[in-house]
Amino acid sequence: MFHTPISLLEDIELVIGAVTQWCAENGSDIDSAEGRRAVKAAVDIVQTYKDKAAVLRELEIKLAF
Repeated sequence: MFHTPISLLEDIELVIGAVTQWCAENGSDIDSAEGRRAVKAAVDIVQTYKDKAAVLRELEIKLAF
C-alpha cells in the first residue's frame, strides 16, 4: 500500500508521539534498546490503528515484560 506524503507524515508523527509517551511512562530513552524496540512495534501497530490511544494500548500489550 502506498501512502500519500500527508498520510505518511501523520503516521510518523503518531509513531514518534506514542513512542515518546511510552518511553516517558516506562523510564526508557528512545535511543535505548527498549526505545528502538518500541519504535519497531509502533511502526507495525500504526498499520492497523490510527489514533494515539490505541497505539499506546497496543504498545503496552506488545512490549509487556
